[in-house]
Amino acid sequence: MEKITGFAAGIASRIDPTVGWALGGIFGLLVTATLAVWILGLLKPQADFTELRLRVRTWWIMAGVFALALTLSRRFLSRFSPS
Repeated sequence: MEKITGFAAGIASRIDPTVGWALGGIFGLLVTATLAVWILGLLKPQADFTELRLRVRTWWIMAGVFALALTLSRRFLSRFSPS
């Protein structure tokens, strides 16, 4: 657990505060959307919200890839860039 906390602290220390706030906003909106879909499913169990659930899940994946791209170090990414 300490290794994970240290790793997360290391990443957080390298992120610009503006980027951190933007990522926080994106993930906050996704949590809100996920809760909204869950509540809709409880309120209207007869309705089919499959497409909406899949769209929100897709946005989670896209946001994760986006966050990963922003938080990886430039040194790591430079290994994959053509020279």
